[in-house]
Amino acid sequence: MFAPIKIPLALLADGTEIRAEYAVRNATYRCPSCQLPVIPRLGQQRRPHFAHKTDPVRCDFLNETEAHLRAKWALRDLKTSNRKVVVVRTCSHCHEFFEQPWPLDCSEVQLEYSLTTGHVADAALLRPDGQIRAVIEVFCEHAVDPVKAAALHGIPWAEFKGEDILNGDRWVPTQDCFRPSQCPDCKARQHREQDVRIHGRLYPYHDPCRERVRCPQKSATVVNVMEACAPCRHFATASPEGITCTGSMRAYGAKG
Repeated sequence: MFAPIKIPLALLADGTEIRAEYAVRNATYRCPSCQLPVIPRLGQQRRPHFAHKTDPVRCDFLNETEAHLRAKWALRDLKTSNRKVVVVRTCSHCHEFFEQPWPLDCSEVQLEYSLTTGHVADAALLRPDGQIRAVIEVFCEHAVDPVKAAALHGIPWAEFKGEDILNGDRWVPTQDCFRPSQCPDCKARQHREQDVRIHGRLYPYHDPCRERVRCPQKSATVVNVMEACAPCRHFATASPEGITCTGSMRAYGAKG
């Protein structure tokens, strides 16, 4: 047995939230965290709240504030919502700030994810195979300490303020341990400066105007050199006009 948890809100049968001060006696309510039945406590001596009818095995209201819980719920619902959120990152090349769209590509957001170290992550973004893509920690009153940070070593993770998650669409991490990333300008510059390897031969690739090549094999459409020409079996060559394609495989002893 533990001391009754003072829950500030509950859910009606249709999932609508209701604050304790607006609750009525003899109505049906359930805890938004553990989903167990709760009853309103509306005495004059204490602030109105809900309490569990029976002690739950686990309830997040035992150790977390409402703001922390709401921020986690917002993370869970972000994938299916219409919010347009960006995360402020630092470019690993030029060290300038840039914005990345959110949410990250994942199949599921699981709250209170148990790590192999015994620690619990606030929210884990999972791939279709169930592997962790990233972990999100919510900072309301306590930041991620060095012990938990060590437990997250090897996993991309970041910590954000709860108030930013709840109210903002531009999130600046208080701790950023995501994988290093480059800003769009540095990515484009690197993309232009690197050589293109086609059929084992290196072609200089530095002019953004020559980013694409007309492809006879695809009904004369224009394709991206880096994505389409490199794996293609047809013949491509370099000229003063850029990289061109003959549309033929004769150079490899094939017909066509």
